[in-house]
Amino acid sequence: MFDIDNFKHFNYTFEHTKGDEILKKVSEEVRSFLRKEDIFIRWDGDEFLIIVLDISDNTLLKIVQKIRDGISSIDFGIDEEVTISIGADIFNSNIDLDDLTSNIDRDLFNAKHNGKNTFSWCE
Repeated sequence: MFDIDNFKHFNYTFEHTKGDEILKKVSEEVRSFLRKEDIFIRWDGDEFLIIVLDISDNTLLKIVQKIRDGISSIDFGIDEEVTISIGADIFNSNIDLDDLTSNIDRDLFNAKHNGKNTFSWCE
């Protein structure tokens, strides 16, 4: 799960049309790094959920870095950088969906409160 850092600021400072453009460009960039079988949805507001099946820890870390770098390189037509914070976990049979969602949400919170434009996950 990830969200766009300071999104409310962008919406209020640059108008909602710029906020919509940011959402669209971020979505397009993320999709470019995912496989056809991966699931990518807008979760809530500026939060997005990515479900990637059959992935190793190492591959997950590579994808996360590519997504963060890709979003940081987009020209949004504003004088401020748009970044994302990411929380993630690897699903296994020892954890139920509610616990997984709670873990991811906690990791996203940690990423945002540890400087933003970062990644946190349960290993």
